[in-house]
Amino acid sequence: MKFCYPWMLLVCMTGCISCTRNIYIPNQVNAPLLHEKHQLKIDAAPSNLQAAYALTDKFAVMVNGQYTWERLGREGSATSSRHGRFTRPLGGVVEAGLGIFKKFTHPDKPPIVLDLYAGYGAGGFSISDHAYYKDSTGGTHRDYTVRTRFRKFFIQPGFGMVHKRVELAFTPRFTFLRYAIPFVGSSVSEVYLTNTFDNQITYLPEMRKAASSATFLYEPAFTLRVGSPHFKWYFQLLGSTVSMFDSNDYYPFISITTGISARF
Repeated sequence: MKFCYPWMLLVCMTGCISCTRNIYIPNQVNAPLLHEKHQLKIDAAPSNLQAAYALTDKFAVMVNGQYTWERLGREGSATSSRHGRFTRPLGGVVEAGLGIFKKFTHPDKPPIVLDLYAGYGAGGFSISDHAYYKDSTGGTHRDYTVRTRFRKFFIQPGFGMVHKRVELAFTPRFTFLRYAIPFVGSSVSEVYLTNTFDNQITYLPEMRKAASSATFLYEPAFTLRVGSPHFKWYFQLLGSTVSMFDSNDYYPFISITTGISARF
């Protein structure tokens, strides 16, 4: 099988820049497609590290970790959208889960795996107002910071095809976030300018509400792994939609991750 390496490099770059500036960034969905007893699957990407292990031929455990680093957006974006005036979130999440799986075989087709995992996690993110980097009065970084803390519960049914060189999975994850009271620095701006520069919108109360309320997320993920029987390159496209009762302004609509997957 031949690979287009420039295309793969483009995908990697897209994964690095596609995260929007929000109060929460969903971690990669762990879609291990385990199908044998004592099987171990590890996925590693720049911002995510995940593992799953089959305790028996039916039951498995998983652990997931995520870390994102602070990064400024493009110049001038602070006046183009409410997200652009902040840095990329700094923080992450850790979580663990239990699951059950079943493999279905066919003489002439690759095996199909159905699984169901549920788990619990905790984490938090911090974003910084761009005004901090232009402050001439000597304000502290804390004064320009919005910090969130949350607990999360998730359940994820999934199914996929497994082959020694190719794996393909669809895993819709349902997540419930429970926030603690957010910290908002005293110098965080209350407003942002619209594109026409003639209208100011007060958004901070809305952000406070979003970072304090319980939130339901639907996060469908498509995962592709390609490579050798034990080591594969993987690509995941993850969508994220909040419930109709919550604001979607502070959650990324699409995330892309790519990395290396190992199976033992």
